[in-house]
Amino acid sequence: MSAPNRTTTSTVADQTAQPTSQQTSQPSWPLSPYQVQMSYAASPSGAQSPGQSPPSAGIARGSGADWFGPLNPLNPIAPPDIAGRRFDFPVGYNLVIRPRAYEPVGFHELRAFADAYDLLRLVIETRKDQMERQRWRIRPRDPHLSLPRLGGREGRGRGAAIDADMSARIAAVERFFQKPDGVTRWKTWLRSLLEDMFVIDAATLYCQRTRSGQLFALQQLDGATIKRVIDDWGRTPQPYRNPNPPPLVGEGGEGEWVFPPAYQQVLKGLPAVNYSARDIIYRPRNVRAHRVYGYSPVQQILMTVNIALRRQLWQLDYFTEGSIPDALIGVPQGWTPDQIKQFQDYWDTEFSGDLAKRRRAKFVPGDTAAKVVQTKEPQHKDDFDEWLARIICFAFSVPPQWAVKAMNRATADNQSAQAEEEGLEPTKEWVKDLVDEIIAEEFASPDLELVWLNEDDNDSGKAEAAFETRLKLGAVTLNELRDALGLDPYANPAADRPMVLTATGYVPIEANASGTSADTKDQDGFAIGKSKRDLISDFTGLDEIATILRKYGYNSEEPRIPKHHNGGGEWTNVAGSDDPNKASDAPDPGIPFQRYGRGHHWVTKKIFTKRKFSNEVKAFFDKARSGPLADSTVNHNTKEHRAYNDAVNDLLDEFLKKNNIAEEKMTLAQADEFVQEVKNSANPVIREFVMKINREVLRYGLRWIPWRRGGGGGDD
Repeated sequence: MSAPNRTTTSTVADQTAQPTSQQTSQPSWPLSPYQVQMSYAASPSGAQSPGQSPPSAGIARGSGADWFGPLNPLNPIAPPDIAGRRFDFPVGYNLVIRPRAYEPVGFHELRAFADAYDLLRLVIETRKDQMERQRWRIRPRDPHLSLPRLGGREGRGRGAAIDADMSARIAAVERFFQKPDGVTRWKTWLRSLLEDMFVIDAATLYCQRTRSGQLFALQQLDGATIKRVIDDWGRTPQPYRNPNPPPLVGEGGEGEWVFPPAYQQVLKGLPAVNYSARDIIYRPRNVRAHRVYGYSPVQQILMTVNIALRRQLWQLDYFTEGSIPDALIGVPQGWTPDQIKQFQDYWDTEFSGDLAKRRRAKFVPGDTAAKVVQTKEPQHKDDFDEWLARIICFAFSVPPQWAVKAMNRATADNQSAQAEEEGLEPTKEWVKDLVDEIIAEEFASPDLELVWLNEDDNDSGKAEAAFETRLKLGAVTLNELRDALGLDPYANPAADRPMVLTATGYVPIEANASGTSADTKDQDGFAIGKSKRDLISDFTGLDEIATILRKYGYNSEEPRIPKHHNGGGEWTNVAGSDDPNKASDAPDPGIPFQRYGRGHHWVTKKIFTKRKFSNEVKAFFDKARSGPLADSTVNHNTKEHRAYNDAVNDLLDEFLKKNNIAEEKMTLAQADEFVQEVKNSANPVIREFVMKINREVLRYGLRWIPWRRGGGGGDD
């Protein structure tokens, strides 16, 4: 900023600071910034350019303020229409045929580096594998039409109504993206698209249309053959309506759409096809203002990859072109070179085998005759190799544990979660933005979007835990939680009442406002004077169901009616004669009472009986069960249960190997740790089956616990 114009400033100050007769008692305020005029220096007369603001009066000459001052900037020489040019591109940029001609590295070099370095290729394929297994669906953008479901499960509760027209459009979009190019399925199509994004950052789709102009297929083009064309402002030329009354050469009539070339496909070294912005979806991910083409992760680590390749060549030369022998063996002092050569030939012939000549021992004259000198083997892997691996993994936000020395479990889990957040999620967002744009522009459905389902990662478990926390705070109700889980709501009105978890149990949020004291509860947190059935319905904490099961489970010290008498199995102090609601507390006849079954083994017998565990550990796994199930058929030997068994068996192998535990040495504490790992597993096969078991445990508890001691469920 330059010095202020003294003449203008003083005038404004005088007008502001001098009070009039009407302003005698009013305070004077300092000048605001907009009241002060600035200039670099006095402008020469007539130095104003067309379209520019008139020059200010400038600093008075000779006042001293302009002594060695900055002076006025040179007048622009470009016409005013050039304003907004993106960057200073070379003159005649579009005349160059080769794509990426003004970039330091070409497309073919990037692909060569990505294919030559095996570690880099493994990382790219790993990220593609992670994206391939992501499940998705199309849903309305309006959250009131389709509430988000935990774990991607469709809800059957409230707020999921969608009209027939929207349902048809959703079905059409999902059907299209099952095979976007009409032949290749989504997963394979996506892998090819991600390849060009990760390696050359030039993912390109050709919009194949019907005669009526509707999108028929999204065909992938080799992004390395696409040369970008720029307009006068350095941007991609966009379609426009022809404003000229007489048609121009190559353009339509007045008011018609004109589609200028935005891309050229270069084949055989020559420009083959022109494409407009409507024909091509060109989607670089990492765009920079001073470059026309994207900046891929491979290009970002080009120097590291170059070093790694040269190191691998050195390692390869060690096994192919090495000149250092394994050992040097001395010979008597008087031997001539010819004698040494003769004996060397004899030795090589005598002991020839699979080793090449370079690996054979050599005879040399001198003092070494008294002993054999072993040459030192160079290190083939050291900390520098791990450093290279970490840089490669960091560029793609892939956990480096598999390529470096072992680290503790907490650090590995933390790095995995961080890598997923930094790498996988941005990639998913890139794909989502691309698909959302296609849905909005090609299917005329801006009210629809692609969403990723989170069954294959830990987000579902985190979301459920967060939902349970809100449940305890009274922010949501039990039916809202069930709706998010994709379950039918409870008919009991208590399930629609928000409750807060206190030290004495759950209480309605309006309890204090209505004068109801939270202290009118028994030692277990249940309000006095209510039936046990109502209390169970009011009890909304899913993680507290174990407390209910323990309270109403089998207790040999608690008096109950003998089993051969009427009402056998009932407790004498639950729903007794003093309970006025006993008659209305009949159990749901749709859920059978199961007296002795104990439910689902978290580690099934087919797994732990075939292992070399101690009898104590086997007994522990046998007792580690879910508890009674409302529907015992979920625990039958179904295809889903067999898949669960295989997944748990694999998880057990991984657990033993990771913690360096021999089967016969496993302790009870380690067995309990593994059971908890099964319950909280992120494996979608295990997690889905565990959640199904937990639902049936909850259903059974809410129906039967108030009346009888526990039992139930078929054993596996």
